[in-house]
Amino acid sequence: TRQDGKLLLLMSDREVQEQRLKIQEAKQIGDKYLQSLGLENFDPTYYQTTENMTTINYAAVQDGVLLYPDLIKVKIAMDTGEVCSVECTGYIFNHTKRINLIPTITEEQAKENLSKDMKLEETRLAVIPTDSNGEVLTYEFKGTIEDNTFLIYINAETGKEENILILLKTEGGLLTI
Repeated sequence: TRQDGKLLLLMSDREVQEQRLKIQEAKQIGDKYLQSLGLENFDPTYYQTTENMTTINYAAVQDGVLLYPDLIKVKIAMDTGEVCSVECTGYIFNHTKRINLIPTITEEQAKENLSKDMKLEETRLAVIPTDSNGEVLTYEFKGTIEDNTFLIYINAETGKEENILILLKTEGGLLTI
């Protein structure tokens, strides 16, 4: 970027003949690469492998809260571990120190809005973007109903359901729809 000289976009593609790395190794490479750019406190969230290239989405973390609007995507060649592309648009345009990342309602109060059929696996706080280009602090509940895994976002102030995503485990990765 012109201001502050931060990386916005890096693109370098090549053909990758075979996959030698495991996804955990790719995540470690991505973590180290972000740290080399001075970008710390990111958690790998979801990933997709296509043609032996894995794209990992990293969400910024502040005070233990995931910041989905501050997303960085890192694409890694699964033969050598080369970082082939980085897309920091979400981070550059949205990252700021958030204030008041303290929920108004408790996790237990937020759970009251979940289906009783949901088998809860994990809960964490997350900031998510809204349709009106804002953002909201939520409880992110991950759980299963029958054979489907869901991410349900409950507003941490009002208890209102903000969003529901299906978590898909595919041969190529872990995605949300």
